[in-house]
Amino acid sequence: MRSGRVVYNGDIMQYGVVRKRLPDKTGVCPLDPITLEEGNQSFIEGMDGWKTVPRDHLVQKWVDFFDIVDKADWFINTCGCEVDEHYIENPHEVFRDIRKIFQCD
Repeated sequence: MRSGRVVYNGDIMQYGVVRKRLPDKTGVCPLDPITLEEGNQSFIEGMDGWKTVPRDHLVQKWVDFFDIVDKADWFINTCGCEVDEHYIENPHEVFRDIRKIFQCD
């Protein structure tokens, strides 16, 4: 499991995730301070002022969790124009990775 690396900028008091945009641009996607969601519209190019948080930091664990769920093999069943249900096709793999984050194995 490899997730985005969480960084913190003390000057603006904000967490972010290191992401690549295009092959030659690395920068930070700021995290919403309440939901910890990445802002797809905002991307700060470069790493000036951002410091990596430890792998066992709670924000890093949540970003790992969100990345695992996002990258899961989702099946979406539709009925006409409405979505009827969502479920993960590979739940054993997904939950194994989630247990690793929170050290339940």
